Amino acid sequence: MTASLLLVALGALHRGPRHVPRAAPASQVTQKAPGPPTPTGIPIATAPPTAPDWSGPDAASAKASKTDVRLGEPFDVIVEVKHARGESWSLDPRQKLAPFALLGQSQATEIAQDPIEVTRLTLKLALFKLDQNAVPALDLVARDAKGVSHAFSLPGPTVKGIAPDLGKDHQKRDIHNPVPVTVKDYRPLWLALGVLAALALAVWGFLWWRRRPRRERAAPAAPPIPADEAALAQLGRLEEEGLPAKGRFKEFHLRLSLVLRSYLEVRYSFSALDMTSTELLDALGRRSTEGLQLADISWICMQGDLAKFAKAQPSADDCKQALSLVRQTVIRTRVRPTAAPGAQAGAAA
Repeated sequence: MTASLLLVALGALHRGPRHVPRAAPASQVTQKAPGPPTPTGIPIATAPPTAPDWSGPDAASAKASKTDVRLGEPFDVIVEVKHARGESWSLDPRQKLAPFALLGQSQATEIAQDPIEVTRLTLKLALFKLDQNAVPALDLVARDAKGVSHAFSLPGPTVKGIAPDLGKDHQKRDIHNPVPVTVKDYRPLWLALGVLAALALAVWGFLWWRRRPRRERAAPAAPPIPADEAALAQLGRLEEEGLPAKGRFKEFHLRLSLVLRSYLEVRYSFSALDMTSTELLDALGRRSTEGLQLADISWICMQGDLAKFAKAQPSADDCKQALSLVRQTVIRTRVRPTAAPGAQAGAAA
């Protein structure tokens, strides 16, 4: 018995002072189940790394900024990881945190003591469940200096969810059943709807009036030319053309007859253009035709019939005489302008 105690003492002196080594490779680590988390955060043992030569972090912890939080009130969970230089740490984007909600996160890395670096992840959370609630295990992703990814799980802290203080916080109210709203008189509502409808109609009418197609004002029509002036102008153009001198007797008498009959039709109000020469003379004989010489009209019609139907060739003098008789007929039978009563009185005085 004494010899055994002596051997144990000698072995302790030989080993020298103890120190905390880096975690051993996964093949050599037997991890114990972690105990219950504490409100201020728990250092944990490393989960089995994904590669035999990766030893995990030197230390890791997760702490909550508050132990008691009101429902929906933001608070921070600070994750601190001490690891080898050149590694990068982040939260797994597939992390599920119910009944907590992740409102945001930030990350900072600093050199603690070469070759050790410290990465701090600040997770802004909100709790939506009363009583004690543990933040689900935080799944961290580490990427070593060689670019190889490793998974690491860190238990989260525990916080207590408490109900809002409705006495102090007047902006928050407890949940109540729907409250019926009773409307005693709908007349103000109908009046407001009527005013809105009238306003909309007025706006629509104003826009339509502004965009309506504008009709261009037609220029005032020129006053009609009196029949006698039109006939005299046509006779002047016919005389200038000199058709008899060119041997175009038939065309000359056709146009001369058209000018005469058009004037007589307007002057005495009968269809002179559709009548034969005999019918024309009979119609004129039954009307009061002051200044009209039926003998002249008869001679003109006879000269025209000979040229148009008998293919006779009258002389140039006959053509000139016929045109002169038509001009005299228009001048003798034209309507005289009626003087105003005042002008007549002045002329009489």
